[in-house]
Amino acid sequence: MALNIARVYMAGGRKRDDVLPYVRGSAFGERLALELFEGVDNAEVKHYADFAAGKLQECAVREAMDLQQPAWKMRICYARTDIAFFLDMDRKTGADRQSAEAKTAERLTNREVYPSGLIQSVARAIYALEGSPEYLRRVMGTVFWTCLNSDASKDR
Repeated sequence: MALNIARVYMAGGRKRDDVLPYVRGSAFGERLALELFEGVDNAEVKHYADFAAGKLQECAVREAMDLQQPAWKMRICYARTDIAFFLDMDRKTGADRQSAEAKTAERLTNREVYPSGLIQSVARAIYALEGSPEYLRRVMGTVFWTCLNSDASKDR
């Protein structure tokens, strides 16, 4: 939830009315949204991946869990979920897979964070799971947790 509301708010022009309908009726969601608004307004939150990583760290501390990962890696892994987000957005507007891959690569230009091979792999998953319930959430979760638990970027 933290990542999604922060992405909507920060990438969508910082309009509270874009977020509040999604959290209305949920005390947790409303508190989270207010915390996000305050953090962005005070320039404490600069990217939605930072907000989500901070919330994950708070949860891990509260639940006495050791994620054994540094904060920078959590931010990168949350940022990588943008790949699935943009691919799905293009898929829903009728773009074929190759076109969606190209558009996503143009949007997400930092190849250290958004490798071409990852964009292609996620595109295959998004287009293969099309129509499946919860497919976007599943793909984004897979991207995040696989990234977080991989050894490839441990010593960045």
